[in-house]
Amino acid sequence: MANKKLTIGEVEGLKAGMHMAIIEAINSFESETGMNVNYISLTRKRDMNEKGGCCMPEPFIEDRGPVVDVNAETSMDI
Repeated sequence: MANKKLTIGEVEGLKAGMHMAIIEAINSFESETGMNVNYISLTRKRDMNEKGGCCMPEPFIEDRGPVVDVNAETSMDI
């Protein structure tokens, strides 16, 4: 659920900070390994639970829960 006390400007500032942290982490990884990060995806708790499969699909709920897994696809020149 969104924090409704935050202004749009505050959210944009927090989002920019998150983007910079991700950019810095990617650049650091690439500098240390010489490998390029091509794509990053994440899985949320509810999505992970639904992967097991069930006979009845669950109704869509916007809140998918906390992030439980991250997949970073990388490539390198050999």
